[in-house]
Amino acid sequence: MLVHMPGLNSGAAYSPDGRILALTLSYDRTVELYLKTAEGRSLRRLTNSIAVEASPCWSPRGDKICFVSDQNRAPQLYVIGVGGGSPVRLNTIGTEAVSPAWSAEDKIAYSAKMGGNYTIAVLDMKGNTPSRSVINAAGNWESPSWAPDGRHIVCMHTAGGRSSLYIVDSWTGKLRPLIGGGRFNYSLPSWSGIFR
Repeated sequence: MLVHMPGLNSGAAYSPDGRILALTLSYDRTVELYLKTAEGRSLRRLTNSIAVEASPCWSPRGDKICFVSDQNRAPQLYVIGVGGGSPVRLNTIGTEAVSPAWSAEDKIAYSAKMGGNYTIAVLDMKGNTPSRSVINAAGNWESPSWAPDGRHIVCMHTAGGRSSLYIVDSWTGKLRPLIGGGRFNYSLPSWSGIFR
């Protein structure tokens, strides 16, 4: 068992080198991000606010963490260095930004609430490029996960009470169904680094 603390224990994400685990804990009365060594010997609090902070994901170099915080009421994306400090809010689109995933090409895919639905948006961290939506289709598009090629994203699509998985080309917006239909719902995809 990696972590067993009173309260919430969720959102664990390994650093790129596999040595540190970023996770969400609530044992100290607030929901904060913590860093823990993979062997479980050291636990360090990374954030410190009255807001809920969750869904950590690591930068490709392992020096920063993107996460979701509701410190401005609606959930938005922030970045903090692994050494701590003040989190910086990212320039996202939509009224809410959740479920970040950071690619090896230094791009962050996330679910952006636009109107009443979520879509998948991408923010390039290398330059001053604003966030852009990569899907122009009905329904809710959530839980993005990057392919190792840094171009394709697997995500969950929900419409009519049913959930299925799609692959979207982040350059063209072209959608390809992966699995869905029938009597099952599919959710929370994660792309393995094994398959290219």
